[in-house]
Amino acid sequence: MRLYAQLRSWLKWILERQQLETDMDSEVRFHIESYAEDLVRTGVPKSEAMRRARIEFGGIESHKDDMRASLGLRLWDEVWADLRYAARRLRKSPGFTLSAVLVLAVGIGVNVAAFNLFNVVLLKSLPVRDPDSLVRLQRRTPAGSATFMPYLSMVFYREHVKTLSAMIATKGARLDLESDAQPVSAIFATANYFTELGTAAAYGQLLDPARDDAPDTAPVVVLSLEFWQRRFGADRSIVGKIIHLNRKPVMVIGVTPYALASLINQYPDVWLPITQLPYFVEGSKALTDTSSDDGGVVMWGRLAPGVTCQGGRARVAGADA
Repeated sequence: MRLYAQLRSWLKWILERQQLETDMDSEVRFHIESYAEDLVRTGVPKSEAMRRARIEFGGIESHKDDMRASLGLRLWDEVWADLRYAARRLRKSPGFTLSAVLVLAVGIGVNVAAFNLFNVVLLKSLPVRDPDSLVRLQRRTPAGSATFMPYLSMVFYREHVKTLSAMIATKGARLDLESDAQPVSAIFATANYFTELGTAAAYGQLLDPARDDAPDTAPVVVLSLEFWQRRFGADRSIVGKIIHLNRKPVMVIGVTPYALASLINQYPDVWLPITQLPYFVEGSKALTDTSSDDGGVVMWGRLAPGVTCQGGRARVAGADA
């Protein structure tokens, strides 16, 4: 109701300003005259009572300005005054006005064209397999939603929740690369990450659930296309060679494509199987900790055929309980 009353006052201020000003004048004068009559009843002469009432009440315009501010009406005056001032300045400088309009038109046109190109080249062309069946999983707590969840929860859902045909998990890290001063941004992901998204390698091969899920598998790494070009000069022979991350040997097995479908808001330098996390990060308990003290993982699921998002949410909540 307060918003409705304020909107009504604004509309009346725009359409019936003169009447509103008259009403405010009448209200202020009524208060002054009422106070003066109170003084007269105490024995003060009428002329002196009016003088004292005006002095104690203060300036009429200042009270009217306070009333406009309390109703939110002064904003309209300020905006209108700014617009009139801007119009006068633009009329006095037609050359500047024309230049400003042209610059704004070109800037807006370039932004629209750039977004359309970005939308066509990057957004609409990302090769994500069946995106409608992918769902993000978060844990609800009394304090709100928890973005990170224990890795063991992902394993439990993968093995017991029938409404999800697949589970995906990622965890970010910073690793040292031999002879590089700057650390490398890395994403440890479940080995089905790329296969579930339908992503093929630009060169070599990507993570493979049949090969990379076991903790005792020989360490492997996938390079991002940008990192491969920047760090290794787009040398295709790097595939199959050994590099060192955190002073640990690991074999490069492939390079991601340019139009990489990603579920996360970053594009790391390297991708590694999440089961290799303890190998590269000594002391990490991310794969065995039942809490999220070690940072936890970010989780997604793929709904099984015929399962809706609402039905899947109910089943997952029941399993989690």
